[in-house]
Amino acid sequence: MSCMLVMITLFTMELWHYMQPPLTSELQIDDNTEPMIRINFNITALDMPCQWVSIDVKDRLGVNRRDVEQNIKKFTLTEKQAKAHVDSPPPQKWVSKGDEMEMAMDADAESPHLNPEEFATVLRDKKFVFIDFYAPWCIWCKRLAPTWEKFAKKLHDEHYHIAVRKVDCTKHQQLCNQQRIRAFPTMRLFKSGTPIADFDGPRTIEAITEWAGRITGEDEVPHEAAPEVKGQNDEHLGCLVTGFLMVNRVPGNFHLQAKSSTHNFNPRETNLSHVVHHLSFGEHMPSQVPPEYISKMAPLDNKRFVSRDPHITFEHYIKVVTTRFSLGWGAPLLGYQLQHTNHQYAFDEQHSVDDDENIPEARFSYDLSPTAVTVSRGGRRWYEFLTNLCAIIGGVFTVMGLIDRSLHGIRSKVFKDSVGKLG
Repeated sequence: MSCMLVMITLFTMELWHYMQPPLTSELQIDDNTEPMIRINFNITALDMPCQWVSIDVKDRLGVNRRDVEQNIKKFTLTEKQAKAHVDSPPPQKWVSKGDEMEMAMDADAESPHLNPEEFATVLRDKKFVFIDFYAPWCIWCKRLAPTWEKFAKKLHDEHYHIAVRKVDCTKHQQLCNQQRIRAFPTMRLFKSGTPIADFDGPRTIEAITEWAGRITGEDEVPHEAAPEVKGQNDEHLGCLVTGFLMVNRVPGNFHLQAKSSTHNFNPRETNLSHVVHHLSFGEHMPSQVPPEYISKMAPLDNKRFVSRDPHITFEHYIKVVTTRFSLGWGAPLLGYQLQHTNHQYAFDEQHSVDDDENIPEARFSYDLSPTAVTVSRGGRRWYEFLTNLCAIIGGVFTVMGLIDRSLHGIRSKVFKDSVGKLG
């Protein structure tokens, strides 16, 4: 009986080992000749509206694609949906660009400048206040300046009950930080001291006047007809960017950056904190891929990278290793294991205030390994299994026979000794 139990146990273990062979990996030179590789991503920019999020691609072959939109979708998220809160960067001293740049914007009478005390007073005393937050070095602000003054004069002459003002954010940076001014110019409408909307339409007198009248109800168009606009009450609007890129199989990078054809950005309020929900290379892997390799193919999944200091962002470095899975059925599967490191990157504060190329960005740099890994199951042939099975049967009978003979010899000797003592 004990012999049968031992044989059944050993047979079960041998059968399991034959049916579930262990995985083995082999390193070799990568012979993948595909000219392109696919990058899949699902990333949330926690504190950047979709209208300003741009995806750029660069590589060693000289490819430089800006604001890529093909195969990419963007979804606006509220702060609650983004499930993260990003602190405002603390106020810092900005680089001055000289008083000569301010002269063209100081010669006005219809739209007075505000300091922090005047700002609080006018918001308290006026029901509607329309404020242009600008920076003297901003080219778009300088282009807007004459239009803004004519707009202010038009509202004054036509007796609109809207106070038109402006704030120089290089002089009053703390005030602009408190108002979360991220791009110049920002034209913000306040009602009873509360920001209700930012103007983002054509920068003409007629368009600005029509928009302001519609929002405040001071024209003939009913207030309910006002278009849906993004207001400052929607703080920390995020953007979910999802899709895929087809890039050359050479070292390169893709990055999320704030861009606009009608704004200059305030680097200290440009926050590219982000959550990587998913990032992988190649086609999506089927369920046959062993679980221990799935995590290695997407090591950044569900990781959060938050910059709480101004002018700082994260840069990710990714080593891409071609991996082939030969699992014993069907054609081999091709995937890519990733090795990831990252660090926080501080931009040069002395030369980046008016340089869009130095706006903080979330950068993902990738490099392809020259070696590849082949993962396979080290299975055995059927006759090897039968040979081992025969060895188990013969071995168990042999060992059990030796044990039985030994026990029989011991019992015989004990019995003879006992009989000799009795005689």
